[in-house]
Amino acid sequence: MKTIPMVPACQYMVELQRLTALICEYIHPEMVILFGYYAGMSFRNVSGGYEMLILVNDLRPVSVRELTAYLKEREGLEKRQEKHIDLHIYTVDFVQRHASFSYFFYIIQQEGVLLYENKLFKLKKIHYKATRSYHFAVGFSGQCLALGKALMQDAQRHFDSGIPRLAAYYLYQAVLQFLRAGNGIHYGFFSKEKEDLITLYLKIRFCSEEIADLWNGDGTSFSEWRLFGRIQSFGYKARFSYPYSVSPDLLGRCMEMAYKIEWAIEHFCQERTQFLKGFI
Repeated sequence: MKTIPMVPACQYMVELQRLTALICEYIHPEMVILFGYYAGMSFRNVSGGYEMLILVNDLRPVSVRELTAYLKEREGLEKRQEKHIDLHIYTVDFVQRHASFSYFFYIIQQEGVLLYENKLFKLKKIHYKATRSYHFAVGFSGQCLALGKALMQDAQRHFDSGIPRLAAYYLYQAVLQFLRAGNGIHYGFFSKEKEDLITLYLKIRFCSEEIADLWNGDGTSFSEWRLFGRIQSFGYKARFSYPYSVSPDLLGRCMEMAYKIEWAIEHFCQERTQFLKGFI
């Protein structure tokens, strides 16, 4: 990893140090590593914001959302030079088990900037296995995309047939598979922890312009971020609510949103596949 003086935007180091201190105060990590644009890396998201990998001994009941909210409360956006911050929290054990097959972890260890380290903790050197990483990422994402497309066909068929319960349920399952595909190709692994659609989306929100644009909304009462929540609700309500009803307009808009997600994720997977292939 690089040293702090090598950070290109060194005028923000005071702010980065304050944010790091708040992170350490809140979750007591083993290590905090800056990566992406502010670490001078080509591997970065499209927002250009702070990207941090946070390693902990065990996953306490603290989510990325909670930590982000805490940072906003203690270091408000109006005070920050950089408004965007992208946090990734993993246990040390998880990183050690997946590091050899994850370009994400490998390049961060190679080029990231160490902001904090528990002196009692040392991260083992990562020996990146590019071929196995490529085949897993491409295989997993391809499988998820294929399943997502099949589920979208089922959702469209039931929508056209006027069966909203099945249309909504298959729609939720399709979007879940698309977001799993994006996460798998980006990280080189997929966490088995149960996560909602918005959390899965936010993990890869700034991986591409097309994915980021899904959040923008269209100026109506059902902006895209609310549609994510509605699609998420289909996963439970379509299975367990009786009687079940959903307006054709809402369901139709959610269908359109799902097709946008499919296109954006598929395009991202194609680009990342070519990128990873170059390391074989």
